[in-house]
Amino acid sequence: MNKLAKQFFAFVAVLGLAGCSKKHDHNYVFDHVDDPTLTSDGYYVTKCSICGEEHKETIPHLNDKDYTVSTVEASCLNPGYDLYSSEKYGEFKNITSEQLDHSTYDGVCEYCEHSINNFTFSKDTIVKINAGGNAYPRLLALESEEDVLLCVYEQSGKCVIKRSEDNGATWSKRTVTASFHDEVVCGNPILFEAKDGTIYCGYRALARSSDANARNIYSSVSYDGGETFEDFAVVEDIYDLGYTRDQVAAAVRKHGGIGFFEPFFGYINDKLVCMYADDATPMLEDVWKNASLNYACQRLVYKELIDGEWTNRTVVMDGAVEKSINEISLAQTSRDGMPEFAQLSDGTYVLVFEGTYRRASNYGSNPFEILISYSRDGKTWSQPIEVFQPHGNTTKASAPDIEITKDDRLIISFQTDEDCYAAGKGIGDGVSIMKVIISDGTPVDKLTKENFYEAKNPFFKEPGQQSVWTGMMLKDDTLYCVAGDGSVIMNTAEVPLRAEPIHRD
Repeated sequence: MNKLAKQFFAFVAVLGLAGCSKKHDHNYVFDHVDDPTLTSDGYYVTKCSICGEEHKETIPHLNDKDYTVSTVEASCLNPGYDLYSSEKYGEFKNITSEQLDHSTYDGVCEYCEHSINNFTFSKDTIVKINAGGNAYPRLLALESEEDVLLCVYEQSGKCVIKRSEDNGATWSKRTVTASFHDEVVCGNPILFEAKDGTIYCGYRALARSSDANARNIYSSVSYDGGETFEDFAVVEDIYDLGYTRDQVAAAVRKHGGIGFFEPFFGYINDKLVCMYADDATPMLEDVWKNASLNYACQRLVYKELIDGEWTNRTVVMDGAVEKSINEISLAQTSRDGMPEFAQLSDGTYVLVFEGTYRRASNYGSNPFEILISYSRDGKTWSQPIEVFQPHGNTTKASAPDIEITKDDRLIISFQTDEDCYAAGKGIGDGVSIMKVIISDGTPVDKLTKENFYEAKNPFFKEPGQQSVWTGMMLKDDTLYCVAGDGSVIMNTAEVPLRAEPIHRD
């Protein structure tokens, strides 16, 4: 019912004031509307706020005498219906036919011209955020400021931020530094806006020369919408695990760049957490007492922010624990890394990460593939589920990101060298490109890699080129993709509609 009709019936209700049985005038207030149908009247129901007595005003059944009737044909966006309109009673719909299927010709509906099932990117929408020698970009759309985006990325061992006030069409020349430890090389930055509007930046630190054993995850904070940042609490320090400097130094000499990597912020059970990858612990502990397995193992852990400190270290995924992938039990290690998670509408958490389960002899020799795990309670997590395996035995897919649409489809991005391998032009991060996949809406507990549409290349990179250390952001119905190709680049696409009709109440 429209606003005009509600005002009318409210006025009628006021005029109908009568003596209340509790010796006061009724104070009727709006309670609810029962919509009329073709065969039965509806009612506008008010209720006395003092004694609870109901008062009903009749709304005539749908007919061509009390209403003006117009017909709307079914389309791929709406069902067909007759619209009954009255200045006195308002507007009511009577559904006459189901919403039509979208056409799927070339991935775009020929009727409504929306992308269907999969993304349609354009070269014309690619934007350069910053030029020269930058990597690992991540985006944040501010809840507190309309149209404002922040982009953080690595630059010369620091984490810096640029700002856009027009949803990414243009970017500031000014950069804001969000890392505060010049004695280490800072990278893998991530931004997150908490429920109270505070913006957190997390990043990993690797030693320069002053302390070769320094391996930390740091955080910084902004209280002014990202205009300035200040140093905040240490998320993880390798010495907090109880190891001595001599033990850490020995592990660094044996294995190289061990440490903690790829922090990510989010809420789990209403607590702000920082999740990250930990390969320092297995390097120091000798997995299965076999030092040769150390680098092949990595753990995903998180800490909660409580009273200004990161605490309660929790292991989410342990690469040294035997797992079942595709119903095949794998008694081998996996270098589980680069974790990010999002939440379905029913509260289920979905974690995406890279893993090396296909190093097993019965899987081939892909170094990395993309997997997910889900948790109903944020505490126990499912066995990993493969969602993308690159073509070619020596190729890899890594550096994933995840977003979830309003109707619970999973959008996952990553970088892969499979195209360059297929073209005979080599493998590795230097020739990897960003790809994006979206699921068909299959529930997460039944999901397989077969439930994802063809991987899309949002930056149109050819074999031998790169778009790496990629990130995504979903704002309203627009997907933002960022990557590094020597510069920081961004592209956008509308979230595709599903081919199946969506029936609305």
